[in-house]
Amino acid sequence: MQKKCTLSVTGHRWHKLPFGTDESDPRCKALVDSITRTLAKQIEAGISHIISGMALGFDTLVAEAVISLQAAYPHITLEAALFCPEQTVKWQSCQRRRFERIMEHCLSPPTITSPQYIKGCEMVRNRYMVDSSCVLLAGWDGSPSGTGNTVRYAREKRVPVIQINPRKTGSWGNDYE
Repeated sequence: MQKKCTLSVTGHRWHKLPFGTDESDPRCKALVDSITRTLAKQIEAGISHIISGMALGFDTLVAEAVISLQAAYPHITLEAALFCPEQTVKWQSCQRRRFERIMEHCLSPPTITSPQYIKGCEMVRNRYMVDSSCVLLAGWDGSPSGTGNTVRYAREKRVPVIQINPRKTGSWGNDYE
């Protein structure tokens, strides 16, 4: 994929989102609306490929928003970047089924950045995503986290960051314009 047309995604897991796993919560619906609007704006600006780390939480919501946008933008591709082949092994069966449904809409096979789980393999995956992208979409509230580390790395690499703060749903900003 061409770096100039690629957006990567990083964000908080369910437990750090203000609504947890309650997707019927109005704050979740507002976050999904914000994600969808942001993605559509980026697609209109030239993004044609989106890389998701496929983590539970923000990444899941973004991947599903991409899938919904593929009806209007059929040229958009979705790539799954996994930190190791066993990324989903400890997930509940319903979470794995959701993952598999998303994978049906992704480029095959997924990109796997480490042959097995080792300490720090998540950051290797995150760096791959940033290094492959012209923009990073971060679902981040500013707290210390893996998402924060990825945002810092993107800024070091001068990759623009679009931040959606899940604690201030509908509030977003970016490092460029």
